[in-house]
Amino acid sequence: PQATAQASAAPGGDIERPTQFAEGLSYAEQIAACGPAGIAWFIARTGRPPQTVAEVRTAAAATQDWDPGSGMHGASATARVLRNAGVAAHVEDGVDWTKVRRDVATGNPVMFDTDAGSAGHYFTVQNARQRPDGQWEYDLGTSATDLRSSGGRRWFTAEEVPGLGFG
Repeated sequence: PQATAQASAAPGGDIERPTQFAEGLSYAEQIAACGPAGIAWFIARTGRPPQTVAEVRTAAAATQDWDPGSGMHGASATARVLRNAGVAAHVEDGVDWTKVRRDVATGNPVMFDTDAGSAGHYFTVQNARQRPDGQWEYDLGTSATDLRSSGGRRWFTAEEVPGLGFG
């Protein structure tokens, strides 16, 4: 997996990621909209003027960073769309869960892609908490609840995330 993280603290810590399924698209296009939904959340979290998922899709398609058949064209394309929107974003190889916890604790939005190809899903991390058994779990918000496999849950451990799939 690859992670995309913002570089400075964000003012909008309680903003919920928009669902990727609320725009009247075909099911395949809705599945491909997880990246734009995450980007729309990321933009709002960093205090920029909010954009709809449709506006992000249009902007990403215009730069050839998204298409309805395969979605976002990787974490670098996601970071490029964020930078074009005025958000200081960067890409990291893999997901360092300790760093994810540190970032969300300080208000930095975090988004990660579970696969470098079209079979992945973009998750946003809204919070982290340690369970009584010592394991950490992460609030993935609607980036998880949009998936049937989540069963409506939004909190998952790092080990559970790969089992969520992408649809």
